[in-house]
Amino acid sequence: AFEERARRMVEREFNLSFMHDLPLHNRIVAGRAFNTDDAARGALSVEEGIARTLGWNIGDVLTWQVAGENFKAEIVNIRKLDWDSMRVNFFVIATPALQLIIDEATGAGIDHVVVVTSHAKPAIEAYFDHAPEVVAKLRSTGRHAMADSLGRIGRDVRISFAYQDEARGLGHAVGCAREAVGDEPFAVLLPDELMGDSSLLTQMIDVCASSGGSVVGLKQVPAAEVSAYGVIAPAGSLDARGVVRVASMVEKPAVADAPSDLIIIGRYVLTPDVFDRIAEVQPGSGGEIQLTDALRTQAHGGPFHGVLSTIRRFDTGNPFGWLTAVVELALDDPDIGPRFRTWLHEQF
Repeated sequence: AFEERARRMVEREFNLSFMHDLPLHNRIVAGRAFNTDDAARGALSVEEGIARTLGWNIGDVLTWQVAGENFKAEIVNIRKLDWDSMRVNFFVIATPALQLIIDEATGAGIDHVVVVTSHAKPAIEAYFDHAPEVVAKLRSTGRHAMADSLGRIGRDVRISFAYQDEARGLGHAVGCAREAVGDEPFAVLLPDELMGDSSLLTQMIDVCASSGGSVVGLKQVPAAEVSAYGVIAPAGSLDARGVVRVASMVEKPAVADAPSDLIIIGRYVLTPDVFDRIAEVQPGSGGEIQLTDALRTQAHGGPFHGVLSTIRRFDTGNPFGWLTAVVELALDDPDIGPRFRTWLHEQF
């Protein structure tokens, strides 16, 4: 099913209906190919390690023939595939990470998801293509939960796209979704953080609805770790539900300067006035617009709360975090968990 979806994405994006008939080394290049009679030539972007293995260089022209037609494309750029562009399409056991985020959102009652992506990542958009044959294939192999999730796309949940083609920080990414979101509260789910279920997001939505202000997800960490995160300054103590009023916040403070040990994790429920606050933020180092700066202004001007998370959270923003997520969730999986646990014991 995954191979079928990938093939369809390549065909649509690169206008190569014959892609599945090509030799392997021509399938893994990414770009546009044109008939040799056309004036234009393809612009191919190839992962650096693959290009080196195949002996390709910038300026090389690839040629091949399919059904008697000659095709060619020039390699105009070789770039290293980075972790950020790969991880949302990685699988956790048998489910893409992106699907886990969608499932969390729909589990909290959200019926419209805006995916902030870039034109350089067509695979993300292609994932949401209507694909009844993929759903049918999943069902035929007994993967009904995954089939149900894919079947909800376009039926129970509407998907829109907003584009951030230049990485200018999280605040800028959220701002890019302004037109698609409109004038209503909305949630922000960072895809490099996977949550155990939808309960935190559901509670945050409820707090936003009852207070009329923005809400951030929180986690309590050892003091030595606060300098890697945004940290809140609480205006009081956590209540019995784990909710606290937020007076202010600071991005990556020194340990001695941190106002608390409560860090902001990648779940937000924000009121739409945050878009105006984002527009007022002055770019920081590297030209980035920090979401924390806009949220601080919100906290200073009205109700703003945090909700302490008590569910499992996996930070997949690095390879080690990804591996720990896969291992923990594999151990919990009813189908492969017992075998995987036995295998782990055998290794150690």
